[in-house]
Amino acid sequence: MEKNSSYKKATYNLGNSLYQEKNYKEAIPQYNITVENAKDAFEKAEGYHNIGNAMLQGKNYKGAVDAFKNALRNNPNDDETRYNLAVAQKLLEDEENKNKDKNKDKGKTKTKIKRRTKTRTKTKTKTKTKKRETIKTKKIQRKMMTKGTTKRNKTQRKMKKKNKSLNPVKCHLNKLNSC
Repeated sequence: MEKNSSYKKATYNLGNSLYQEKNYKEAIPQYNITVENAKDAFEKAEGYHNIGNAMLQGKNYKGAVDAFKNALRNNPNDDETRYNLAVAQKLLEDEENKNKDKNKDKGKTKTKIKRRTKTRTKTKTKTKTKKRETIKTKKIQRKMMTKGTTKRNKTQRKMKKKNKSLNPVKCHLNKLNSC
């Protein structure tokens, strides 16, 4: 192997054996040699596909996305590579979101400390505003209660008027029947 390292089948097979032994970092250079010595696009696509898998296993998601894109440029009909690209993009997105969340959490802890010192001086004003708000809500509730009763009274009056207008007719009929 050392005498002729450009022998493409040997480097490809060595990369595969290193990959199977979970030695992903050492498998990548072997696949790179395979890609460099490939004669057709299909062999390049296989090499890039395997580089992407090794990088994916090594949690180098950005490198894996690039490798899978290169593989699809050489063989756009490869569904396995397309699937692996989608997986790598999803993992990269998740990793970026975790990093953003960590950065936000670091910033929040600093602001929380600052807010604590500010809220200690404003506790008296907060309790006063809370009392005012509860008094206002109680007043609003009372108004709603009285409004509800006036509405009920109005509807009751309307019903009585209707009943009175109907009652004379009934009485009149009763009078006729009694006559």
